[in-house]
Amino acid sequence: MIRQKLMEAEAKRRGTSTEKLQEEVDSKVPEPNDAEVEGYYLAVKNQLNQSFDEIKPQIQKALKALKAQKARQDYADSLRSKSEVVVLLHTPKVEVGYDSARLRGDPKAPVTIVEFSDFQCPYCKQVQGTLKGLLAKYNGRVKLAFRDFPMRAIHPRAQTAAEASRCAEEQGKFWEYHDALFADQSKLD
Repeated sequence: MIRQKLMEAEAKRRGTSTEKLQEEVDSKVPEPNDAEVEGYYLAVKNQLNQSFDEIKPQIQKALKALKAQKARQDYADSLRSKSEVVVLLHTPKVEVGYDSARLRGDPKAPVTIVEFSDFQCPYCKQVQGTLKGLLAKYNGRVKLAFRDFPMRAIHPRAQTAAEASRCAEEQGKFWEYHDALFADQSKLD
């Protein structure tokens, strides 16, 4: 909301519309270079079912959108640094509990990702590579906690899988069970 108000005030000061100001910011965003596109592809290729040549235009578009988003944020930050905006609200904090037996990574890591997941969910499966990558990249600084969130209405086997994961946990094999199910969700049948 603050960003929008600052953009509106800047557009008014310049005698233009907010949309035109946004277009001006966007016009200065460079196209992603080949190294950026290839680097992004290499980082996520294990989650894709397409070759580099097939998906390259989509990656270029996505990277351009990310750069545009960053440029807009940077521009808004520059407007904010020139303004006298004072925020009187405090960011609310919410403690999310988790089971320490379902923790992956260094238990003393300062950052905790709490994953609410469903063993039958294809999107939950898809994010597993990213989560493992984060743990590897930020080894010692990030830990992952798993919480069951079976969506019974659309995933009828998820509840049973969650219950079975508790049995695996009692045997000290939760993460082995977790990894096996996400590696091949057909095992839920």
